[in-house]
Formats: sequence, structure tokens, C-alpha cells
Amino acid sequence: MKNFILLLLLVSGLSIAQSNYDEGCFEITRISLTIEAASREKVIYLYRPKIDSGECLIEIREDKDGKETVRIKKYMLGEESNIPKAFSDALNFDLRDQISLHDGTRWTIRSDLYQEFEISISTPEYMTEERGYNELLKFRDFLDKELIGEGKP
Repeated sequence: MKNFILLLLLVSGLSIAQSNYDEGCFEITRISLTIEAASREKVIYLYRPKIDSGECLIEIREDKDGKETVRIKKYMLGEESNIPKAFSDALNFDLRDQISLHDGTRWTIRSDLYQEFEISISTPEYMTEERGYNELLKFRDFLDKELIGEGKP
């Protein structure tokens, strides 16, 4: 009986996980950008390349007032929609930034696209140009633009 319950839990967990990754072919999140406001509203951007082609998946999970919405889009990487290049451009900021605002937003970037790393940034919308975060904000806008009109219930 224990084995049956364990097997049931394992199978149900796998089916839930598979449904989030569109046919199971986008297994590895290579880039994630989480933006969390002081009000606890949260947006998570995920980028998953398909293992053996130029196709990838971008996904936005948005949590506002306890309601989560998800937008997903598959597309081919190209000159106009090159997420790794836009991400590389976005990382051109000074890591010694010492500004920390408690009532702003917290941006957390995780990636293993090049080297595995995680960094948190306090409110890049504040003094953006002086702090070197223009490209990071452009990267977020790029992902938003790529997903306009895309959705999944």
C-alpha cells in the first residue's frame, strides 16, 4: 500500500511538472528574472531553450493579489529575438552598486547560460542611467513585448 501511494504521488507530481513545460521538451531554465515589489506582487520571467534546436520558450508568471497568471510563447531565436544576446547586454552593470531601497522592487537574476550565478538588485528603476541598469530594463521590456497577446489558462 505504501508503494502504491508513493507511486501515485510520484506520477501525479510528474504530470503537473510536465504540463508546465509544453510536452516536456523545455526541461532546463537557463535564465530567470524575478521582480518582487514591496507589496509582494511578483513577476517571474523564465527562459528555456529547446535542447537540440534554435527554438525556445519564454514564460511570465505574474502573482497579483494572490491570483497567478501565466503567459507562454514558443519561438525561433533569430536576429530580432535573441534572448541570450539581450540578456548578455543587460548584464553590463557595476556589481559594486550599494543602493538598497526597502520600499522599491527587488530584481533577482539567476542563470546558468554562461556561468551559474544569482544576483539581487534593489530597484533598478531608481537612478537607472547613473547605476547602469538601462539595458536590464530594456531586457524586461523585450520579454514583455515578446509575450504581448500570449496566454495560457
